[in-house]
Amino acid sequence: MHVGVEGGFDRNSTKAHIAYHVDNLDYWHKKLINHGITIKQSIPIEGFKRFECRDPFGNRIEMIQPLKLHEATTIKKLYPHNSLNT
Repeated sequence: MHVGVEGGFDRNSTKAHIAYHVDNLDYWHKKLINHGITIKQSIPIEGFKRFECRDPFGNRIEMIQPLKLHEATTIKKLYPHNSLNT
């Protein structure tokens, strides 16, 4: 991976990002929180749990985990309008 630096724009205003497909989103959520990283809930995508954060330079990072069919259905039924559907 190569990371470059560009000036002249607000990184917080861009949707450009890298996404990591993970098998245990809860692990990464806890790990990042424990390291003082601010977590932001992402716009829900059916069949996935996800969140985003920013690296120390302000770049957006997404963590995403596909749900098994029964997990997605259960979460959607229990929390139809909740951020747990992310």
